[in-house]
Order: sequence, then C-alpha cells, then structure tokens
Amino acid sequence: MKRLKSLKRHLFLPFGISVTIGAAVCAAVTILNSVIMSLFQLPVEWSGTLGLISLSSGCLSAGYVLGRKKKRAGIKQGFLCAAAFFLTSLILGSFFGEVSFAGAVGKAFVCFLAGAVGGVLGVNRE
Repeated sequence: MKRLKSLKRHLFLPFGISVTIGAAVCAAVTILNSVIMSLFQLPVEWSGTLGLISLSSGCLSAGYVLGRKKKRAGIKQGFLCAAAFFLTSLILGSFFGEVSFAGAVGKAFVCFLAGAVGGVLGVNRE
C-alpha cells in the first residue's frame, strides 16, 4: 500500500497538475485567438492554424511544468504531456468533427515537438 501512495505522489500527481495547467493555458490561448480573429475579421481558414498554436502552447506549458517538477528526463516528460494532449484532441476531434490521417500526423508532430521542447526547457531552467 505504501508503494501505491508513493506512485500517486511522485508520478500521477505531478502529471495531473501539469496537464491541468497545460489545459488552462490551451484554453486561454484559444480564447485569445478567437478574440484576435473577431477583432481583425480574419478568414475562417486561419482557425485551424490558430487552433494548432493553442494546442502546441498547452503542450509546451505542460511539458515545462512537468520538467520543472521532475528535474530529469525532460524529453520523456514532454512526450508524456504531449501524448495526453494529442490523444484528447484526437478523441474529441473524432466526436465533434472529422479527422484525417495527414491532419493527425501533423498534429502529433507539433504536439510532440512542443512538449519535448517544454520538457527540456523545464529541466534546464535554473
């Protein structure tokens, strides 16, 4: 039982906190992007790119927070956070829209790159 408490405190809790913070950043950037689109009357075609920016900022911040908490293996920590965001966006995208293979591969590349960069930055921050 003691090992389970240790896993919960050292593995699941920091991951949950970092993904929650990343989701909050993602939501804030999404709101900011929608305000920018509304103010400048940008075309609808730009919404996909702005949505990808929102998702990557959430992955970056979640990877950064988890890298700061763990202080080691930044690329792995960033990949874990990015995988959570990518799978969530893929599942929600399949329910509320349509998902193409090329779009999913591009989204995965951006998510994993941003998460890895965030994890490395979080570990190397002094």
